Amino acid sequence: MLPDFSNIDYLKKGSIVQQRGWEVLTSWKILTALHSYNPILTGTLPLDIFIQGKSDLDISCEVYSVEIFIELIKDRFSNHHDLSIRQMQLSSVPSVVINFTLQDFPIEIVGQPLPVNDQVAVRHLRVEYALVATRWRII
Repeated sequence: MLPDFSNIDYLKKGSIVQQRGWEVLTSWKILTALHSYNPILTGTLPLDIFIQGKSDLDISCEVYSVEIFIELIKDRFSNHHDLSIRQMQLSSVPSVVINFTLQDFPIEIVGQPLPVNDQVAVRHLRVEYALVATRWRII
């Protein structure tokens, strides 16, 4: 059975890196700030295959008003000197990509005008989790 990836509390029981990621995300209230965009942590941390220096904390968000989303990001994270905001196409979907660093964790937030569960990163997370879990006989 797949974890409820919309709630990152499963990270509290994970590896040391997962626990550190949980602490950073919760202490900075990242997912709380993005709550209205249905954020889901994707990528390597939920799978416990995070590689320091190569991986980031990926967060997928459901964004229909890019301007309002960007304003929220600027209001909440503009104090991070390495904040970058770009608009681009990802898999032919108009996307807003935000990057910055928190406590040595690179953060990447991707907003797309799709239900978050239909976004490629979330679909990949579910498939990859099933593959990893089968390999490690978790499920």
